[in-house]
Amino acid sequence: MVRAIIWKELREQGLIALTLLVLGSGILVAAAMFADPPTTAASPADVLRYYGAGGLATILLAVTAGTVSGGALFAAEREAGTIGFLESLPASRWQIWQAKVAAGALLVVVQAGVILGLGVALDLLGSPGTVVRVARDSVTAFAWGLLGSTLARTTLGSVGIAVPAAVGVAVVVAVVVLLPLALLMPVAGTSLPPAGGWLVFRVLMIAIPLALSAWVFTRPDRDRATDDLATRAWVAGSAAPRPAEPPGSADPGRPRKGLKALAWLSARQLLGPGAVISAFALAFGLFLLLPPVHPLLFWPPLALAAGVLAGVTVFADEQAGRMAAFWGERRLPVGRAWAVKVGTHLLFTGWLLVLLAAPSAVRAAADAGLTTGRGHSFLATLFRSPLAEQLRDQVWKYLLVPAVYGFAAGHVCGMLFRKAVVGAGVATLVGGTAAALWLPSLLAGGLRHWQVWLPPALALATARLLAGPGGRTG
Repeated sequence: MVRAIIWKELREQGLIALTLLVLGSGILVAAAMFADPPTTAASPADVLRYYGAGGLATILLAVTAGTVSGGALFAAEREAGTIGFLESLPASRWQIWQAKVAAGALLVVVQAGVILGLGVALDLLGSPGTVVRVARDSVTAFAWGLLGSTLARTTLGSVGIAVPAAVGVAVVVAVVVLLPLALLMPVAGTSLPPAGGWLVFRVLMIAIPLALSAWVFTRPDRDRATDDLATRAWVAGSAAPRPAEPPGSADPGRPRKGLKALAWLSARQLLGPGAVISAFALAFGLFLLLPPVHPLLFWPPLALAAGVLAGVTVFADEQAGRMAAFWGERRLPVGRAWAVKVGTHLLFTGWLLVLLAAPSAVRAAADAGLTTGRGHSFLATLFRSPLAEQLRDQVWKYLLVPAVYGFAAGHVCGMLFRKAVVGAGVATLVGGTAAALWLPSLLAGGLRHWQVWLPPALALATARLLAGPGGRTG
């Protein structure tokens, strides 16, 4: 049985791993041929010059391989609706967890080995110590992706959980482990902790997510064992029949439109992923405050990503959690459900854009007294560019087109592809390309509203047709 699970995982993730290796190999070869080599005098804080473009690409590919391999182990089963098959196998969840982790670890070893081998062959990583560190980072990323996969319903959601969880735990472990060692046993001549402290830190960063993942995934077995013990103890202590639980009564009542219930359900489904995505949006909003960053240039890709994530999650819960049956059981009209969920996620798109712009808006408001005297508008101050002023009324199209096109493409692709990660990737390519086609016209002289907004409206109309007939389901 364990071998069957390992074989199943290798078959399902093999194509993804092969695609990553092929595309990654092309990136590394191109970086080795055309990118600048690392600068020996650069500070480690300047990662691009310190590692070079090729070395940095190798690190990112190795970490991505670990995160994706770990993040797809259990979340992909929920996304595909096959988690019930695993739970019905004649094996404990601990055995299933071990088999899945073994398969994922094998995939990570193969992918990281190929990436690191190619990096060494192309002389992108430098010293052997760098190779060891990158391999360690890939394993750590796998462990945190595994934890995210245990908690999330989608592969994309597992990555969203893994990244902030890893950062938060790293801060806690550093404060609990490294800080006392740095104060009590610092390295001579420095304020750094000893090498043993760093070793403990790295071991904990791998052991903690593995232990949490195993504990969470095997919890149903422990609960069932506890219930069995309680039942046997009750039977042994009493000969009377156990009282039955009062049956629940369903009162259908009079027919209602269900708008309040639909709005509550949409908001409830969005609560978890929405919180994670909102945190990332605020973080990128703070990133726009950095002096070397030009907010007006970085805004389109960030707005596109916000729209794609908001669009692809419209029916992500139905795709991954088999919640679509709820519509049929409750006889809720598909058209009404679609309209409420799309409207909720459109509002969420606007919320993400507000979070992206909020830090810059606070700074612009603080500097308003200085900038108004120089004749700059608020948007020009917010984005630190006179182009926002020169675009005049077209600036709002420049700001909103990437998000709207990303949302429309994300919604359609989220319905066409079962896996949210695949839908988000395709939507980014399609929505980003469609939005970029309008950029020259916006900069040259502007566009009419119907030209800009008709394509996403048609895409949303297509998504409505894909959702099914407008009558009651069932």
